[in-house]
Amino acid sequence: MIKILKYTYYALFSTTCFLSSAVVTVIPVFFFSLIKLLVPVKGIRYFCTSAVEYCVSVWVSYAILITKLFSPTEIEFEQNANLDRNSSYLIICNHKSWLDTFILMLAFHKKIAFPKFFMKVQVFFIPVLGLIAWALEFPAMKRYSKEYLAANPEKKGEDLNKTFKYCKGLSLRPTTIVNFVEGTRFSLEKVKNSNYKNLLNPKAGGIAVILKSLSDRMVGILNTTIVYDDPEQTLWDFMVRKTKRIKVKVDFIPISEVPLGDYFNNEKDKKSFQNWLNDIWQKNDEYISQQQLEIQASS
Repeated sequence: MIKILKYTYYALFSTTCFLSSAVVTVIPVFFFSLIKLLVPVKGIRYFCTSAVEYCVSVWVSYAILITKLFSPTEIEFEQNANLDRNSSYLIICNHKSWLDTFILMLAFHKKIAFPKFFMKVQVFFIPVLGLIAWALEFPAMKRYSKEYLAANPEKKGEDLNKTFKYCKGLSLRPTTIVNFVEGTRFSLEKVKNSNYKNLLNPKAGGIAVILKSLSDRMVGILNTTIVYDDPEQTLWDFMVRKTKRIKVKVDFIPISEVPLGDYFNNEKDKKSFQNWLNDIWQKNDEYISQQQLEIQASS
């Protein structure tokens, strides 16, 4: 009973802290998002996007401060990259829960251009949140099951085509796109069908489209690995102070070292790119295993 009350208190305290700043920033964010929607003038929309990004960035700064002051979670960043806010990047990362999004915002805050996350299309139908996601130019993705694609083969590749159009439609401002290349959240059940111990199999098609569309603007890939003290860590665990340690490792891969080739028209190039991504994922998997052993040893 005492433990339940303790976690309830932590949850209420964390929620109050984060929402207190969100209430202040959501008004200007919603205002500029609405202006962008209603005024189809390129210059005004560009300004509104910048304004929304700035407001959200202010909230992230506040969230970082709250985390440093009150969270017992030890967050360690291992950054093997010289980052530039005026350059464009593709972030690839493993995915466990909504907590990943928050941790990535913390890890790259004010170090690179504002990150844009691929969101499920359902998010865009949530009042206020959907409008803000649209104003931030977050790409919407709609996933189809294998059964649905078998019955509707014309839908195959639709998400990749939408990704290509989205990337081509981005403004010329520095851009950071985040892609959780596993395509779904990690679970102990899903990993049973994976080639890796701690990760799900990566999907190459999405990042191939992004690189094909923006390779002339991107300086490289930020290969990011998040390691939690619990394999099934959630945002709720973080809010109620169950999360003790998080490590974020970032490796920079220059765009010149990415073997994209003619991915969509040449089977040999496609296989080469997939093998390259699988090798990266294998190293990430080994890194997670190593870190988890260190966590267990220090517990």
